[in-house]
Amino acid sequence: MTRAQRPKRSPTPTSATFPPVEIPPQRQSLPSPTLAPKPLYLSSPFVEAALVKGNFKTIVMLPKYVDIMEWVAVNIYDFYTNLNEFYGVIAECCNQPNCPKMSAGPTLNYTWINQDRKSVHLPAPTYIDYVMTWIQNLLEDDKTFPTKAGQDFPPNFPSTIKHVYRQLLRVFAHIYHAHYHQILHLRFEPHFNSLFAHFLAFGREYELLDMKDVKGSSSAPVGIGQLRNRAPRKRSPGPPGNPSLPPRKDSLGPSSEPPSPGGAKPLYLSSPFADAALVKGNFKTIVMLPKYVDIMEWVAVNMFDFYTNLNEFYGVLTECCTQHSCPTMSGGPTLNYNWTNQGGKQVALSAPTYIDSVMSSIQNLLEDENVFPTKTNQVFHPSFPSTIKHVYRQLLRVFAHLYHAHFQQILHIRAEPHFNSLFAHFLAFGREYELLEVKDIKGDPNAPVGVGLLWERWKESGILA
Repeated sequence: MTRAQRPKRSPTPTSATFPPVEIPPQRQSLPSPTLAPKPLYLSSPFVEAALVKGNFKTIVMLPKYVDIMEWVAVNIYDFYTNLNEFYGVIAECCNQPNCPKMSAGPTLNYTWINQDRKSVHLPAPTYIDYVMTWIQNLLEDDKTFPTKAGQDFPPNFPSTIKHVYRQLLRVFAHIYHAHYHQILHLRFEPHFNSLFAHFLAFGREYELLDMKDVKGSSSAPVGIGQLRNRAPRKRSPGPPGNPSLPPRKDSLGPSSEPPSPGGAKPLYLSSPFADAALVKGNFKTIVMLPKYVDIMEWVAVNMFDFYTNLNEFYGVLTECCTQHSCPTMSGGPTLNYNWTNQGGKQVALSAPTYIDSVMSSIQNLLEDENVFPTKTNQVFHPSFPSTIKHVYRQLLRVFAHLYHAHFQQILHIRAEPHFNSLFAHFLAFGREYELLEVKDIKGDPNAPVGVGLLWERWKESGILA
């Protein structure tokens, strides 16, 4: 087996395309009222994802020579139509077992007023079906929504519209609270955020929005109440399709701040991101030694590939991994790696300096024929197993840092299925050929490796069994 010619390191690849990957949607569990992590729809980069930049004020303003009743009616019709389309896409996930109540926050459930004027609890799909059917009937009623020229709107139209607006707001609230994972799976959070921002701006402009409806009470807050105070700032990398990697730093979003020891669960440990992958099933079959292949050659070829692929990923993120954003080579909330210099001393380096030292040293090893022989019948050096183990440990540290400090950028470029698959393959290979030390993946109790929990999760799910 002959290895391909080794490419030189390129910190900033010119282009790359990652195809979207669909994985089975998962139900978002209701967060606990206490010590609950921040919902994904309030977390970067998703809260900033939008198709429309700037203030929505200009979009909702009443055009000249247009009757205000007509303008409100047309917009409410559009909001209903668009929201109904979104709900139709995720309707299979909103069922009675998943959504037994019309929830909109950790402690908030809406009730429906029946014909006897009694408040009754309904499953979310039943509640939403009632809402959408009721609004559809109103829209088809010429007395409520007149469509003929010269036909007047009824005197109760403002109060009717306000009630319609409140019910649509509740549907938005439930989808954000219970089905945001499905929205992320479908890659349409920029579209949904923009629709909701437009909806809020319109309600505020025409006094349809009551603050109590969007905020709730202190004991039963509306989950999206905090979203109202967040203005979309940046456009998402792209709608569903084949998103290309953005070449500029500002397209990758803000640099991720490492989580505090007592902070919320990292995004890379949260569904659906922890389960996103290109390869389904167990990696055991991928890493097994093929027949008639020398084990040293097999290990060398795979380590070359791991290095090359990880280097490509780091090259895309390198503009976000700077001395300012990453002054230490962190691999967990309380874990910083030190570099051993030529004098055998441990020195603290910034992450970009550390990673450059790692990648340069590995590149030099790959180019050394005495370490990585490429000619037929050339024998591997006796120290090759220990060298490979050291290379593996350093690559593991680079993976750990990228997960810990730059997973938000990985999400921005929609590369989490590719990165997870590469890392799972790397872990499975290390385990199969005894390159992976448990202490390296788990760390110490007072300084755990962030991806150690990802390792445990994948073992439990059978990916690394």
